Amino acid sequence: RKEDIEEAMRYLDKVKLVDHAHQFLHELSGGQQQRVAIAQALMAKHRILLMDEPFGSLDSGTRADLQVFILELWQEYDMTIIFVTHDTPEAVFLGTRIIVLSQHYTDGRGDGVRRGAKIIRDEALPRYTTTRVKESADYARLVQEVEQDVLKPKQLKHINEFNLRHQDSVRTLTTEEARAAV
Repeated sequence: RKEDIEEAMRYLDKVKLVDHAHQFLHELSGGQQQRVAIAQALMAKHRILLMDEPFGSLDSGTRADLQVFILELWQEYDMTIIFVTHDTPEAVFLGTRIIVLSQHYTDGRGDGVRRGAKIIRDEALPRYTTTRVKESADYARLVQEVEQDVLKPKQLKHINEFNLRHQDSVRTLTTEEARAAV
């Protein structure tokens, strides 16, 4: 028990919450609660951390702090982090690989027929380590490119135009779709 408490305090220190160790979860802010959840995951020593819209309800300052914190965790613990977000700039900043899903595409068999979401973009991203990169032209260009895929459903991409450049990219076309695409 003593070792568990010491380990918990080390992780609370890592997430900068050691001063709040004796508070109940409901007494903490949203950002602090997120950091507690991350500390719990770190204590479990998982190699993969799945985060689904973890910063969606946070103010911009707390969100920026936690983005940097996630990058630090990733570097220190060498863990795989799967980060699900609808915030394109956040995805581009945090990711080493981006996978974009969309149901807005065409495959030549007639538009308007819904066939489910496909991976329309899968590529490696530059590794960012500072928030200053968010002010760079290259970062802004990449965010704009990704948002064009996501935010322009009226401009349907043909399945042959999907950006699946990542070396491990999963092809999401059925045999019938692949034949129709040729």
